Amino acid sequence: MSPLRKTVRALPLLLPLLIPAVATSPLAAQGEADLVAPTGIEAMSWDRFRDYKGIVELMQAMQKRWPDNITLTPIGKSVQGRTLWVMTVNDPKTGEHSTKPAMYVDANIHGNEVQGAEAALYMAWYLLRFAPRVPRLQKILSTRVLYIIPSVNPDGRDYWFHKANTASSSRSGQEPVDSDGDGLFDEDPPNDLNKDGHITMMRKKVPMGEGSFRIDPNDPRIMIRVGAGEKGDYNFLGSE
Repeated sequence: MSPLRKTVRALPLLLPLLIPAVATSPLAAQGEADLVAPTGIEAMSWDRFRDYKGIVELMQAMQKRWPDNITLTPIGKSVQGRTLWVMTVNDPKTGEHSTKPAMYVDANIHGNEVQGAEAALYMAWYLLRFAPRVPRLQKILSTRVLYIIPSVNPDGRDYWFHKANTASSSRSGQEPVDSDGDGLFDEDPPNDLNKDGHITMMRKKVPMGEGSFRIDPNDPRIMIRVGAGEKGDYNFLGSE
């Protein structure tokens, strides 16, 4: 059986433990006066997003703080040469990671979905930070293993951070593409087909109300998707 298939089959064994655990306040399980004020990586506020370099530095800082429980393993390179890292979270005192039920987590598949990397790493940080004080978390750490790839698309992530983008742009990777099949890559600009000076979406009017959109009565430039049981007059064909 493949490792991925074994991991998927093991998910039901982990999720019933993990979901209640993350909802449990560590301060509720132990008096606040008994806790030592956190410092370093344990005192992180998780209040910002990081580019690829920042994500790697964060993983390294976590591994330095919990060297017995975190292993960082490179599994390959991106198109632009960035290392893809897997973080393995395990308690070696209770057995090798390969012998335990596992949960696989990845994030940031789309370049602009940067929050996923921090969410994935926060899960590992929370588990290790509070396992010594919360029995349910300690049970997870002792009996399960997590495999985490925080950024599947590090090239797209860095492009979103460091180039001109919107919240919705830069979803793909950065592998060069020959869009028009002329043997050259990434040189084919959008085509202004109707020569109006704008790169716009194209719509097609369809008969018998078979379309998925109708024209906004307040602005004919805007299309509105019709609801269930409604009839539309247009379909989108794509952009210039």
